[in-house]
Amino acid sequence: MIRAALLGIVQGLTEFLPVSSSGHLVLARRLLHVEAPATLLAVVLHLGTLVSILIVFRHEVWRLLRAAFRRDDPVGRRWLAKLIVASVPIAVVGWFAASAIRTAFDSTLLVGICLLLTAGLLFAAHTAAKRGTSRRQEPRVRDAVLIGLAQATAVLPGVSRSGATLSAALVCGLEEQEAVRFSFLLSIPAVLGAAASELLAIGEIGGVDQVSSLVIGGTAAAAVGWLAIHGVLIAVRRGRLGWFGVYCALLGVTTIVVSMTVGAS
Repeated sequence: MIRAALLGIVQGLTEFLPVSSSGHLVLARRLLHVEAPATLLAVVLHLGTLVSILIVFRHEVWRLLRAAFRRDDPVGRRWLAKLIVASVPIAVVGWFAASAIRTAFDSTLLVGICLLLTAGLLFAAHTAAKRGTSRRQEPRVRDAVLIGLAQATAVLPGVSRSGATLSAALVCGLEEQEAVRFSFLLSIPAVLGAAASELLAIGEIGGVDQVSSLVIGGTAAAAVGWLAIHGVLIAVRRGRLGWFGVYCALLGVTTIVVSMTVGAS
C-alpha cells in the first residue's frame, strides 16, 4: 500500500508537470518492484488525476456539457468540436497499436529516448512562447489536429502528454493560459478512453489487498494532481517550460546510460 501511495504521488506530480507520468511510473515501478499489473495500476492512477482535472476545470467542463445541448454558446460549441477533432488521433493509435504500446512499457531504454523527445518539445515551446507575437484565444481546426497528433505520441512511455500538447498549442500560437486549458480538457477523453480499453482487457481486478492499494494510489494521485495543475498554470504564466525541458533531458540521458550499462531494458 505504501508503494501504491508513492506511485500515486509520482503520477499526480508528473501527469500535469510536463515531464511524462508514464515514463516516471515505469522507472518508479522498477525501483519499487511493484508486482501489480502495470496497465491496471496506470489506469487507476490516471483516473485519480482525472478527478483533479474535473475539480480544477469544473466550470469549463460544465460549459462544454451545456454547449453540447444548447445553441446560445457558439464559443463553447467551437471548443467542444475542436476537442473532439483533437481526440481522434490518440483514439486511432490506441485502437490499432494497443499491443505494441503495452510492449513499449517494458523498455527502460525507450523511456530514456522518449524523455529526450519531450525535452525537445519543451524547448521548442519555450522558444515559441518567448517570441512575443500576438496569440490567439481560441485554437483553429488545424491547430486542434496538430495538438491531437502531438497527444498521440504520448502513448509512448517517456513522452509527456501535457508537454506534447502544451508545446504544440504554444507553437501553433495559442495564448499561454488557453493552451493549458485546451491541453487539460483534451486529457479527459484520452484518460477515459484508455481506462475503458484497459478495464475491458482485464479479466478480474484481484484480491482485497490489491484493490486497497489501487484505491490508495488513486487517491494520492488525485490530491497531488490538484496541486500540480496549479503549479503548471504558474509555470506557464512565468515562462518556465524550459526548466522542465532541462530536467527531462538530464533524466533521459541518465536513463539511457543506466539502461545500456546494466541491461535494464
